[in-house]
Amino acid sequence: MFRFFFLQFKLSSDMINFSVKKIKIYGLYVLSILILSCNKDIEIETYEIDEVPFLVIETERGLRNQELPFMLKGENEEDYTDLATFYVNENAINGNIFSSPSEGIFEVYAQYNLAGASASTPIQTIEVFQPKRKVLIEDYTGTWCGYCPRMTTFVHEAMGITDHVAVISIHGNSVVSGTDPLTIDEGMFLKNHFEVPGYPWGIINRGEVWDENDISNQINLYAGIDVDTSIGIKSELIDDNLVVEVSIISENNLTNKKIVVFLLEDEILKDQASYYDTDASSPWYQMGNPIIDFEHNDVLRMSLTNPLGDAIASTAAFNVFTSNYSVTIPTEFNLSNLKIAVIVVNEDNTAVNTQIASINEVKVFE
Repeated sequence: MFRFFFLQFKLSSDMINFSVKKIKIYGLYVLSILILSCNKDIEIETYEIDEVPFLVIETERGLRNQELPFMLKGENEEDYTDLATFYVNENAINGNIFSSPSEGIFEVYAQYNLAGASASTPIQTIEVFQPKRKVLIEDYTGTWCGYCPRMTTFVHEAMGITDHVAVISIHGNSVVSGTDPLTIDEGMFLKNHFEVPGYPWGIINRGEVWDENDISNQINLYAGIDVDTSIGIKSELIDDNLVVEVSIISENNLTNKKIVVFLLEDEILKDQASYYDTDASSPWYQMGNPIIDFEHNDVLRMSLTNPLGDAIASTAAFNVFTSNYSVTIPTEFNLSNLKIAVIVVNEDNTAVNTQIASINEVKVFE
């Protein structure tokens, strides 16, 4: 019995000695860390989340297969991204980059540790989208042209078929029939370049004649179809100075492309010649010849680029090409009725996609 207790006591003493040694070693380790910390050539970073951080999503709308980065940040821009796990539709992702090969709305949140306990940011959403094509209709017309109201009827029909349509009304003069007060030099240049034989005349996507006998099928052939390029527009009007920013993004490299930027105006009241005053089948029946104060919409008023387009600098897929424009608006324009049309065209001038936005409207990629 006595021997047993003696052995126990001896063992306990050894354990105590061992613990003391550990304390001494640990103390030396801490001391060495403190000494190293004073060395200006060595930096020791420590990470500690002592506040409620928030999820930062750089791009809330992205193209298919576009890399969308997430970050976790504090109020003073402290970056806690490396300490977070990011979830998309309840599934943890590897790292902080997400991409999707298909369209959809996705729920995103970050999970992290706060004071030893697990916490999560509020859920946010991102959208992965496929650009859709807006059919470009360039309507060559004239106030002196008695047949031109017929084209206006076709334009109204097309706009009733789909929202994926963009109309630009290009007015021109006639040596035989008269002049149009809405004619501009750029419009006459386009008329000659595309060899428009007469008025009215419609061109689809700067590549084919608009067949008035097959409007629905021709519009549906192009409207809303998947394309690779999307256009964003922002503008600001200060007094009579208009500043426009155009952004373009594509799933493929932007090479050998051009950008066309037009200023359009709606609700311009000008008398319009009409040969349909006695045609009971026409919506312009008994409206006079001329039709007094005919409402002209989508009228090309000014070109901010070459009317056939300015070259777009080669831009890698998923990168954003941005171009800015500034112009003084003439006093005869109605500022509240202005809008911007942007066309991305190929080298052969055929339209890739088109977007239209009102002044001071922000049109995001879509």
